[in-house]
Amino acid sequence: MAIALEIIKLSDLDVSAFEQLHQEIFGYCVDISRLSDHKSYLIQTACDQNEMIGFKVGMETKDDTFFSWTGGVKPQFRRSGIGSALMHAQHLEISKLGYRLIETKCKPVWPEMMSLNLKCGFKIVQEYKSKKGETKYLLRKKL
Repeated sequence: MAIALEIIKLSDLDVSAFEQLHQEIFGYCVDISRLSDHKSYLIQTACDQNEMIGFKVGMETKDDTFFSWTGGVKPQFRRSGIGSALMHAQHLEISKLGYRLIETKCKPVWPEMMSLNLKCGFKIVQEYKSKKGETKYLLRKKL
């Protein structure tokens, strides 16, 4: 299995493939076009023989802060290091771009993501309830 990681522009993203994969992983779609509202963003994909099997997407929220918005890996490709590789590549790239902090949010229903975030140096800085009443955590890491 040769997995290719790449950084792509929103205009080059196969939106249909992204939406299908997001739906498969999370059970809902996000509006990826929202990225164009931000000064800076980063889209990374992981592909196996031209099939998108993972992604990591984030955007600038402040001059020195980047927000890791969404990311995931197809269930049958999990536990093979793809999620970690996407996260490490994201942190390296945004560090090169001058960001000093990265933030993300996580729900307790995603323990694997919480574990990966903590292993990669994130700290929980806030627990809160979403508008839907769900418990969420704000995590932050210094780059």
